[in-house]
Amino acid sequence: MHGLEGNKVFAAILFGIFAALGVAFVPRILTEFTDPKSHVRQWLAHPGEEHHDKPACDPETGRHAIIPGMCLTPERPKPQMPTVPFLIELANADPNLGGALTGGNCSGCHNFEEDNNTAKTGPNLWNVVGAQYGSNALYSNYSGALAGDGRVWDYEGLNAFLLGPGSWVPGTKMSYAGQADQTKRALHVAYLRTLSDDPLPLPSQEELDALQAEYDAAVAQYEIDLAAWEAGE
Repeated sequence: MHGLEGNKVFAAILFGIFAALGVAFVPRILTEFTDPKSHVRQWLAHPGEEHHDKPACDPETGRHAIIPGMCLTPERPKPQMPTVPFLIELANADPNLGGALTGGNCSGCHNFEEDNNTAKTGPNLWNVVGAQYGSNALYSNYSGALAGDGRVWDYEGLNAFLLGPGSWVPGTKMSYAGQADQTKRALHVAYLRTLSDDPLPLPSQEELDALQAEYDAAVAQYEIDLAAWEAGE
């Protein structure tokens, strides 16, 4: 008799536990099956397809908050707008604006006038565009990394160096953190190009047109990808 009573008490406890769980989870489960935007509804409507609009999925573990196994893929990152090719920015940059910007930011460490060899932290930048890295014979404080690099300061190299000197030439002594704004980097390089009796030519119109076409195609694809991402496809 006591055993029967014990079983009844145990059953009552189990019933209470399941009832409490039902109160907590049934509304959430019903929402998953009734909300048209829920992952479950999307999965039921299109079984076997990958669904990226999964707010109920943990982005780190990939697990669904209600139903295990329903998160089929990690969250898809938002597409990023392509960057305008640097050479296009450079072709459109105003050297006069670049001179004002460079003078304000760089004159503390560099000279820009031909034959001005007043001692400063960095080398004179006259004729730097098109020159070999670390090749100014009148400057003796280059890092071994820069002096032994062997590359030539072309437009893309200057752009990369101004973005992050230490990343482009690991071991450089230049302590400048870098310029994140590509438009400002283009202004700097446009001005540096003028510091020469024979400036390095800019890209031809044919080259610029090809770069523009590639960029336009990348933007068109970005807009398609963004629309799909926003629709949760």
